[in-house]
Amino acid sequence: MQDKKKRLLRGGGRLIALVLLGAVLFAAPWAAETAVTDVKEKLRGPQPEWTGVLSAGIVPSFPTVNLNGWLAARSREFEKQQGCVLLTLREMTAQGVKAAAAAQNLPDLLFFGQGVLDDPAALLLCMETEVSPRAALQNVGVQNGARYAVPLAAGAYGLLGDVAQLDAAGWTPQMDAEQTLRLCAEKKLAIACPLLLYTSPESALRAMGDVTGVSMETGKVHFKLWPDFVMERKYAFYVATQREVRRMETLQAAGKGFETVLIVPKEPYLDQVLLGGAVKPEFTGQRQDAAYRVQMAGRFFAHLLTEESQHQLSQAGLFPVIDGVAAYEKDSDLGKMEASLQGGVCP
Repeated sequence: MQDKKKRLLRGGGRLIALVLLGAVLFAAPWAAETAVTDVKEKLRGPQPEWTGVLSAGIVPSFPTVNLNGWLAARSREFEKQQGCVLLTLREMTAQGVKAAAAAQNLPDLLFFGQGVLDDPAALLLCMETEVSPRAALQNVGVQNGARYAVPLAAGAYGLLGDVAQLDAAGWTPQMDAEQTLRLCAEKKLAIACPLLLYTSPESALRAMGDVTGVSMETGKVHFKLWPDFVMERKYAFYVATQREVRRMETLQAAGKGFETVLIVPKEPYLDQVLLGGAVKPEFTGQRQDAAYRVQMAGRFFAHLLTEESQHQLSQAGLFPVIDGVAAYEKDSDLGKMEASLQGGVCP
């Protein structure tokens, strides 16, 4: 009995709705035509220039904290801006890039560092952006006068020192990098200089000043050398990137580190630069809509170079490449590294 009542009520509700709709349309027959037209206009709307999936490959090239996370967050922002474009990210190796190029299966975009690709200009299209990188990076990503890749973020070096050892050797905060290296030679203070795949902390150290007579450990990879500095305290200094500075801050916050000081060079060595490039269509297999893909690639690079995106580089533990943007507090160690990048020596 109850089910029968419910069915009658539902049927009655539909009837009432139809009667009311009919009454409205009968009273104003023009409303039907207007309603249909409005719906068509809303459905039609402005058509996007291009809809599809834009793919990007990330080749890890130098120490970062969370580069993939920064790129993923900016990708979601870009998707919302464009409306009908999805952007996918995947990690690749240099060998993987070679294999994918041979198979014409490269992604539309590549993010990589200097020295990673044998001949990047052969794979990437020439392109420009409206926003130029700071003066020290103007020639990074340029070959034979043409830009094949856009600088998007940078890393830096500094001497991360064990304050207890430095105090015992007579070091003072007034000493710059060159004076500190002279003290290291005189007092036999050892410096840990890790081996990295595509970048050279040893070259960065040599760019800081004269290393004659300085005891340097240059034959160990980072994951073996870092514990010697942090746990065994075998070295007075570690040639640190942003990654080591962040790790030491984390240890200190957990009560497991020791007091350190960071000395930044007057002219930093710029071999840690994240580049972005658009892949030539013959290496992606996406020839049919290549022009739209290249256009979207340029827009995404432009988005990564906005002041807000550059400010958010603190998520990746990296530094902005455009003037007038700061990602860190000035008095912090990372802020000192950031300030040191205003000039620079490119390899």
